Amino acid sequence: MGMIAKRSAPHPRHWALVGLLPALLACSLLSAPASPSPKPTAPPGATQVPAPSPSPGDTQPYVDVSGVGYQGVIVPAERAGEFGIFKATGYWTPTEADVAAFEAAFPAWIGQQTEWGADEVAGQLPDYIRQYVGFSRGDHALFYVNAFCPVDFIDWHSQPVMVDDGGPCFFRVVFDPLDGTFFELMINGLA
Repeated sequence: MGMIAKRSAPHPRHWALVGLLPALLACSLLSAPASPSPKPTAPPGATQVPAPSPSPGDTQPYVDVSGVGYQGVIVPAERAGEFGIFKATGYWTPTEADVAAFEAAFPAWIGQQTEWGADEVAGQLPDYIRQYVGFSRGDHALFYVNAFCPVDFIDWHSQPVMVDDGGPCFFRVVFDPLDGTFFELMINGLA
């Protein structure tokens, strides 16, 4: 009987590297420089700034704003990156007129929503505190509102209030100030 040469099995790390090759290639193709996109435009009277990286040393203060049935703060463009808004490409500082436009239209809109918790939000709307953030996606200027029941565990005058769970006591919504539409309503769930 002849001897059969025993082949050694390939090292497991080699197979792991071969398996990663397609993923690495895809990542390199996705990270190729894209063609420049047009600069986002903020509503008239607003100041546009590029999307900043949040910096712990930022001290630009939030600006108090209130009216009939609402109170909150306007977040300056230089601090808006702290909110981690999905797909934001830039930030702008809302004006009191922007806030008033949102507040004039939101009660009717939220009253028509059928998502879980929307009826509770609509019924207690004047009790919520708001943080108003102007941001852009591409060349489209939008308005992010972070709303919550009064809290004492964080200074909402100087930092974002971000809470997991908590039910309808915490919600966020995006507003398009140019056409008056609302979208991306997110009401926290219960734990």
